[in-house]
Amino acid sequence: MQITKIKKKINKKKLFEITSIIQSENKSSIISSLSKRNIVLFLEKTIESKKLELFVATYKKRIVGYAIVALRNKYLKQVFNQYILNFLFDLIFRLKIVTLLNASMSYMKLDNIFLGKFEKEKISNSINLNMIAIHKKHQSKGIGEKLMKFIIKDFRKDSNYISCEIENLRSKKFYQKKLGFKQVGIILRIPKLMQILIKKI
Repeated sequence: MQITKIKKKINKKKLFEITSIIQSENKSSIISSLSKRNIVLFLEKTIESKKLELFVATYKKRIVGYAIVALRNKYLKQVFNQYILNFLFDLIFRLKIVTLLNASMSYMKLDNIFLGKFEKEKISNSINLNMIAIHKKHQSKGIGEKLMKFIIKDFRKDSNYISCEIENLRSKKFYQKKLGFKQVGIILRIPKLMQILIKKI
């Protein structure tokens, strides 16, 4: 198993492998609700960006896991905003009403109403682990932990903290027990709240 930071364009086959993982394992994310074409577009722009990084875990020449990390959360939104009309029409056409509501709350910064000023500042200045997933067939094999440790080591020079959003107990246990993250707050998502975890790096 090999972990790589993608620094240049990759072929469509690899992009579709990542897209498949996003759609199957990140179902609650805004990106996963887009069409395959727009997910690939987002991945391509992530690779081109100097503020976002795409990491992949490869096993037998096939991508089995990935992570998208932003130097700051605002940079992810900047990439998203470049194609916001395209993405919004996509969500409307696909009748992704809940995703549209969540995207709107995030865009208007209404999703962080439960966070205090100190927590908002700490999160906004941290490395943002936006999305991460391992293919179902390769979970519980330590790949996610290795991928996270690789990412943390890579970003130590860029911030004192790394943050992420999680939605279930399994993810919470993974980040807290395996990696030492701590919960600092919650953000509003429909149909349920998301927990924000942070770790000093």
